[in-house]
Amino acid sequence: MVRRETAFRCAWSSAATLLVALWLTSAGCGQPHGDRPPGPGRPAVISGDTAGDTSESHELYGAKEYRIGPGDSVEVFVWKNPELSRTLPVKPDGSISLPLVGEQRAAGLTPAELGEKLTKAYSAYVAAPDVSVIVGQVSSLYVSVVGEGAKAGRYQLTSARTTVLELLAMAGGLNEFASKGSIRVLRREGDNVREIPFDYNAAVAGNSNEDFYLMPGDVIVVP
Repeated sequence: MVRRETAFRCAWSSAATLLVALWLTSAGCGQPHGDRPPGPGRPAVISGDTAGDTSESHELYGAKEYRIGPGDSVEVFVWKNPELSRTLPVKPDGSISLPLVGEQRAAGLTPAELGEKLTKAYSAYVAAPDVSVIVGQVSSLYVSVVGEGAKAGRYQLTSARTTVLELLAMAGGLNEFASKGSIRVLRREGDNVREIPFDYNAAVAGNSNEDFYLMPGDVIVVP
């Protein structure tokens, strides 16, 4: 019985390792980065209106990093023009439909980028338009879990403020075989993959700076 369990663990570990290797190969070599992504200890802001704001939160997450996807809900505010402001879903083709400017591509843009794009579009109809965009409900956020130490799968999230620890809880937590000191998050950044270590014990102990926010497409590797 012990030999059979050992063989099963080895086979599963090899399969998980192969999956991650193929994923890395398709995206380029992974490069570890020392900078910690933002977490609950550093508030996130998902807004396209950063004018006059000197807080660091805009630079950390959301406004600068989260990219809108099909199915997300966005709120478009046109200052002093409430008749042009809308809360609307992003269509499957990635576009949104607005008064005057019609169909506008939203998928793949950050809230700040979409705000700038709409500001330019409305400048043909409104004097000195001031447009801001906020992501409401997130429906395009997927994160995967692979490895021997947790329940592998692809998980859809409804919040852009979901941390690694929260996602692992959604996946059923770690099992007795998990290597808690070797957990890492793989994140695509252009043609490269960033490898981010995750200190599980520190996060569980309440160190919020170690439990950072996930982003669409992240892969959590639990050896």
